[in-house]
Amino acid sequence: MEALTRTRIPGEARQCLDFIIIKTYGFHKKEDAISLSQFSLSTGLNKPAVCRAITKLIALNLVIKKDNGYITKYRFNKDFDTWKPLSKKITLSKKIICIIEKDNLYYRKRDLQKKLLQKKLLQKKKSSPNPRTSTYSDIFEKIWKRYKSPVGKKAAYASFKASVHTEQDYADINKALDNYYAHLALEVNKYKPLQNGSTWFNNWRDWVDWVEPVSAQVEQDKAARRKQVIAGIRNLEGQQAQGADYGAEIAKLKAELSAMGD
Repeated sequence: MEALTRTRIPGEARQCLDFIIIKTYGFHKKEDAISLSQFSLSTGLNKPAVCRAITKLIALNLVIKKDNGYITKYRFNKDFDTWKPLSKKITLSKKIICIIEKDNLYYRKRDLQKKLLQKKLLQKKKSSPNPRTSTYSDIFEKIWKRYKSPVGKKAAYASFKASVHTEQDYADINKALDNYYAHLALEVNKYKPLQNGSTWFNNWRDWVDWVEPVSAQVEQDKAARRKQVIAGIRNLEGQQAQGADYGAEIAKLKAELSAMGD
């Protein structure tokens, strides 16, 4: 008991400790099963306050709790050498308290001003970004404005940096874009979607010397017309050999044949 008189214990915790001592040593027992309702009824504390008090006693190692999931037992720890007493409460004079409060107020104001200044600087930085820290180069931005897809810009820029190094490269990529748009402008391609930016910029060199492929039907019609022209020239030349004058017609057909590549 002398050890208890030298130990600082909060009021609610002391009430619960006294009740545990009464329920154990008061009935010649080392430990006893005590419900929260019994604590509350004996001490006048509500159950949440009882729980806080018991937790405090366990933290101070004044009470040992045994809980098997069904019954909770409490025992007073007589080994006072293992107790963990609270630190001694320091009482300050009113003058010191006043000085501390003033200092705290000063530092709170200073911290608040510092946070406000940092916030203003951050907002200013966001509102006026440094052009030197721009993610994309100016020449890329120029050609990207010509490209009408907003998708894949980051990957497109990576391909652009890897493939465009000289003025000729920049001229070629603009030519490639012109050819690509000419390809899309054809009637047969009017429903073809624009490629993702990353796809086109990765393969832009394919469009530098792009020539629209001629369809099989066009080739077939061209071959048939060529045969007709050749047959017509031979026929007119045969008639001309018999005295007829088809020089102008023959020349016209030969010019058409020459335009076909023959």
